[in-house]
Amino acid sequence: MEDQKPASATPPARGWLARSLDVVERVGNRLPDPAVLFLILMVLAWVISSVLSGMTFTEIDPRSGKPLEIRNLLAGESLTAFMATMVATFTAFPPLGVVLVAMLGLGVAEHTGFINAMLRAAMAVTPRQLLTPALIAVGILSHVAVDAGYVLVIPLGAVIFYAAGRHPLAGIAAAFAGVSGGFSATLGVPSSLDPLLAGLTQTAAQLVDPSVVVNPLNNFYFTTASSVLIVLVGWALIGSIMVPMLMQLGVSPDLTQAAYRVGDSSTNIITPLLPYFPLIVVFCRRYVQRTGIGTLVALMLPYSITFIVSWTSFLLLFWAMELPLGVGATYEYTPPSQR
Repeated sequence: MEDQKPASATPPARGWLARSLDVVERVGNRLPDPAVLFLILMVLAWVISSVLSGMTFTEIDPRSGKPLEIRNLLAGESLTAFMATMVATFTAFPPLGVVLVAMLGLGVAEHTGFINAMLRAAMAVTPRQLLTPALIAVGILSHVAVDAGYVLVIPLGAVIFYAAGRHPLAGIAAAFAGVSGGFSATLGVPSSLDPLLAGLTQTAAQLVDPSVVVNPLNNFYFTTASSVLIVLVGWALIGSIMVPMLMQLGVSPDLTQAAYRVGDSSTNIITPLLPYFPLIVVFCRRYVQRTGIGTLVALMLPYSITFIVSWTSFLLLFWAMELPLGVGATYEYTPPSQR
């Protein structure tokens, strides 16, 4: 009687989505370090500026009223200014102080046992099934402290999920979705991004109409309602050129800013050029050593696609129902000559 060898188990077939994400991960992991990408793009910008600096343009710069002129960044004067202001540029980087202080405080809190005690207390009052939406909501609220969410909430998401018996990368994904994917959403509390975007939008709008004044809360109603959408979507998944141009087409700066919020927040979580992207890769490597750029991009791509589709639809619904975007906001722009 011949010995019968047990049939080897056939691995389950992977769907097209899983195979596509595998390709994204493999290609992305072959990319150089984000710091090297910044260096490559910087040198590329220098070379392009040198090539275009000798060309004559007929387009008018709306700021000066003169034809556009490209400055050669490889010229001696430009390189001298670059080197002379390098330290000042680094020290003036807004998130730098927050990162340094937050990491110091986080280290002290972790080694004294404060974080563990806090997490145990939080998990004691948070039902297990609500852990994901609670983490995403905290990520959205972290914008009140500028960029502290990237430094604090994302690594804490991994710790919380790990302590709850879940995969820590799922915790990082949920926290990242709330912090960066929901960067422009608010849970009833104005964030530091509101006055920043209002200032940029107003400056751009005044290129066309100097009388335009943009309220910092011009998207407040929309972003508050959007926070609910971001939490639900995340839970289920476990412009200086555009403003003047669209004003010429009758689109208000308020609507343009809202559209920018949707597009910017939805794609931040998949771009390796996000300043905090390398930091998040490091957080992931604490639990999965082989994590690379492609791993994180593949992990967040379903969030990004779902966010941009659902959030764009949500904005169009707001527009169709003529719901107010925020304080003093409108959907249409009427030139002063036609008022």
